[in-house]
Amino acid sequence: MVSNHPRYGETFDQFTQVKMLFLERVEVIQMDANIFAYYRAKLIESVEIDYSQKVDRFALVGSSPNGFLFKSEKLRDDFNKQLRNLKASGEYQKIIARYQ
Repeated sequence: MVSNHPRYGETFDQFTQVKMLFLERVEVIQMDANIFAYYRAKLIESVEIDYSQKVDRFALVGSSPNGFLFKSEKLRDDFNKQLRNLKASGEYQKIIARYQ
């Protein structure tokens, strides 16, 4: 596929991907929505880029199968219990809000 599209490119630096989108150097980037929101918020500190431009988001390949994997059921259950506690305390939402 790449050989038929000479302008195709990839970069590991997700902040650069977001900057390139807002600088209109690329038309599409692919990344996790929370990571995008985090780096977009970082652009607020930059006066040379108009980060307020509207972007369209859509799932390219459907919902992500990514998640946490555990070798041990006990470890999984302990993790889930502590995650429920974190959410119930309100701390989970505070953590998410820091990155949005």
